[in-house]
Amino acid sequence: MDDSLINHFGFRVMNDLFEAQHHTGNLAFSGVTLYILMAILSVGLRNQTLNQLTDFLGQDFQELLDPDNWPNSLTTAQLTELRRRTQSISIWTSIMFHSGDIEKTFKNISELILDMDFNKIDFSVPPEANRRMNEVVERRTGWMMKNVFDQPINMDVSSVLINTLYFFGEWADKFSSDYTELSPFNIDEEEIMVSMMYKEGEYNYFHDKTYQIEYLYIPFKRQNLYAVIILPEHGLPLKEILSKPVLSDLRTPLLSSIPTKVRLELPKFNVLTRLDLAQTLIDHNVSNLFTSGLADMSGISAQLKAVDKLIQVVNILVNERGSNPGSGGVTRLGPAFMGSDIVNFCINRPFLYQIYSSDIDITLISTIITNPEMT
Repeated sequence: MDDSLINHFGFRVMNDLFEAQHHTGNLAFSGVTLYILMAILSVGLRNQTLNQLTDFLGQDFQELLDPDNWPNSLTTAQLTELRRRTQSISIWTSIMFHSGDIEKTFKNISELILDMDFNKIDFSVPPEANRRMNEVVERRTGWMMKNVFDQPINMDVSSVLINTLYFFGEWADKFSSDYTELSPFNIDEEEIMVSMMYKEGEYNYFHDKTYQIEYLYIPFKRQNLYAVIILPEHGLPLKEILSKPVLSDLRTPLLSSIPTKVRLELPKFNVLTRLDLAQTLIDHNVSNLFTSGLADMSGISAQLKAVDKLIQVVNILVNERGSNPGSGGVTRLGPAFMGSDIVNFCINRPFLYQIYSSDIDITLISTIITNPEMT
């Protein structure tokens, strides 16, 4: 399985979602978790419904249909490792709410590889269906995500897929709240005040002068895990650099980077994004899956008419301790760096914040921040 393909897939979908927001607001999205979910779903699809999704993913996963060999296949090992790696740094859940019975083979594959939770729901009573779905999501996320289904669901629904991700990570070297203060942040022609953290340290830094982009790799306590800040040069709008596919590759700038003394100013933020991804996939010609009468989900259930909703909820919080709530110990800074070889990395304008695992070369979460004060 090609890691660069998965990263490019996530970058492409993220761009579509941000464009749908008219390049405003914040966005948190996990391409790898959507990719794994769609890969497993494809195993239960047939005919044109399968062909459309396979074209979108860029590869097929029919090896998983081999009844004797799928548990020990390379595809199973790769997808399971991606899921386990993501779950090790986050609260990740994949849930299918369905009105019909699920085929045993599909259920076994989904539970082993994806840790999928199946819940049979009677959608004919929408308020009760909403209550039950919210209850399941709250329980599976440790009560971190509540009232995800806040609008009455249509009684004609036959299946709902939801993927939730709550990221937590602790900085290898924490910021000190003593140095956090209100500082200006520029949004187009407007200036707002945000809570800005400050730290002096040595980080892997790379300035791509060709594309006018700066990269900063901030390590988490967990080995090979980074927050990657991608910052356009002054005067260059964020949406301009997002049009460049080179941003889906975080390994090349890491290899090109050098340990550099940096004065870092990073705004605190807390982003919770709820996305209904059905229309995004339809725009990429994955339409049969969401259309009753055209969807062939016979490998999943003979009774399901279509996937009526495909939802992803991602929550990421960045503060002095890292990307999870709670107070950490204060880290005392050493003497201020002196000299001309210091990079001032002040994140005072819209930026891209990526969670990147360097040993497997996978971008786990992509976050676009245009306003750190907006949740």
